[in-house]
Amino acid sequence: MSSPSHRLLEEYNGISPLVNEELLHRFVDNYVRLPCRLLSDHGETIVVLASDGSEVLVQTNNTKCQTISPFTLYLEVLAKVCVIGQEKCLLAVRITNSGLNMDLQRINRIVKLIHTHPCGDEVFNISGQQTKQEELGAYTEALLSWPSEISTV
Repeated sequence: MSSPSHRLLEEYNGISPLVNEELLHRFVDNYVRLPCRLLSDHGETIVVLASDGSEVLVQTNNTKCQTISPFTLYLEVLAKVCVIGQEKCLLAVRITNSGLNMDLQRINRIVKLIHTHPCGDEVFNISGQQTKQEELGAYTEALLSWPSEISTV
């Protein structure tokens, strides 16, 4: 039952894109954030309703202790997208309770805007790739030297 996308979860501290169920196929083996409504809790798995109205299976047995149970009605799931057979599922790293009210239709419009905006990848990191400090190169060097470059008149 093991597949390449069903590997152990590695430590994740990067930026992850906000998605709906329709977009999950673009992010296999990447981390995403899924705003959703809890439909059912089965212990090690939960079934949620994504902002586009589709159901998603979330495996919760890998979550860190930051996850608060019992869950509220609305959640945000930080998870790695995997495919088992033909089915997509999420391996949750962290689940955040978002309360009893959330406008999923509005969130879905925001998700669509993020993923269709011409600068979406540059601004919102929709490629879903974890950015490592050393990959930032000149950007971090400029930030570190910025205060010393300020001159007084």
